[in-house]
Amino acid sequence: EEHRAQLTHEVSLSCSAQPPCIYIERTNMPEACMICLDNSEYMRNGDFAPTRLEAQSDAANMLCGNKTQSHPENTVGILVTAGNPEVLVSPTSDLGKMLAAVATVKSCGDSDFMKSIQVAQLALKHRQDKHQRQRIVIFVGSPVTSNTRDLVRLAKRMKKNNISVDVINFGEDMENVEKLEAFIEAVNKEGTSHLLSVPAGPHALSELVLSSPIAEDGAGGGAGTSSGGGQLDEFGVDPNIDPELALALRLSMQDEQARQAAAAQGEGGSSGNAADNADGSGAQASDGSGDADADALAGMDVDDEERRMLEEAIRMSMMDTTLQDAPAHDANASSEATYTADQDAGNGDDEMMIDEDEELRLALAMSMQDQGGSTENQGDDGTQDDAEGGDDVDDVLRQLPGADGADESKDG
Repeated sequence: EEHRAQLTHEVSLSCSAQPPCIYIERTNMPEACMICLDNSEYMRNGDFAPTRLEAQSDAANMLCGNKTQSHPENTVGILVTAGNPEVLVSPTSDLGKMLAAVATVKSCGDSDFMKSIQVAQLALKHRQDKHQRQRIVIFVGSPVTSNTRDLVRLAKRMKKNNISVDVINFGEDMENVEKLEAFIEAVNKEGTSHLLSVPAGPHALSELVLSSPIAEDGAGGGAGTSSGGGQLDEFGVDPNIDPELALALRLSMQDEQARQAAAAQGEGGSSGNAADNADGSGAQASDGSGDADADALAGMDVDDEERRMLEEAIRMSMMDTTLQDAPAHDANASSEATYTADQDAGNGDDEMMIDEDEELRLALAMSMQDQGGSTENQGDDGTQDDAEGGDDVDDVLRQLPGADGADESKDG
């Protein structure tokens, strides 16, 4: 009453004002929902893993959580349709009571679709907050025995009382689809009622329910929607159903991409470093070979002239190695420099060879002259040399102590 009086006062103030009236439609209004579970004997079938009843329980639990989280003032009640339809939990916002009631559902008897809708209507009529929208979500996993005309009449009554009805048809979907489509077409008002037909298969019933317009809070969509899953991302997960899993997979993929990019960059850097190391090792090898040659040259017992020649040869070999590693566009200049260096080296070698030949020729001439002079003196002056040799011996004997002339003459 207070809320209604407040709205009347706001409307009167807006009408009395000079500017034109602007009416704001409240779409996100609280909702009272009755979830009707099929607990007939047909729910023992195993075409939905593990059974129809357990698949329905999982979907009902997730639907209860979705409804209570979409608006803080939403309420949800639980009702079973088999045998004598019974309200297990009146519309409440306590999620624990809902889950406990769903866990107690057992298979027994046959389901009565029309009577279940009527009982759910009475439960919604006695809801505490009359401003809540009214909605019935009914699971149908067994054949609907009512005829189409009765279903249409019931649907028109629901529409007159502003009650939206969502039907989840599974298990016996092909047998019930025609009747349920007629029911939804009659009860639908501005797209607030939906039909979800789920064929048997490996998919999870709960995921398909939560990815359908039935799990959305508010009007939208049309009747007669069929299953097939929601909009899946690249990992095959619906973010609307499990946003935490979708976020975890996305973060994991980003981490893996970053790791692969870092590994590829590391491989490129290592190859570049290997090339630089190879160039550096080649230069070090060249320097090392030059140093080794210099050390070997220092250890050799050679004269200055030979040492100079060996150093010139080493320098020329190092120049040839440098010219081979030069770029292609400097090939001509390198060849000219090599040719000039070879000419200079050749001229130096020729001069050195001439000097050596001249020295050998002079040494040979001097040796031959010495040999010729000694032979000639021996042939011509042999007697004179013998005499001069005897006089020298006498002089030496005279100088000895205790020797006289007579003795010297005898001895001579």
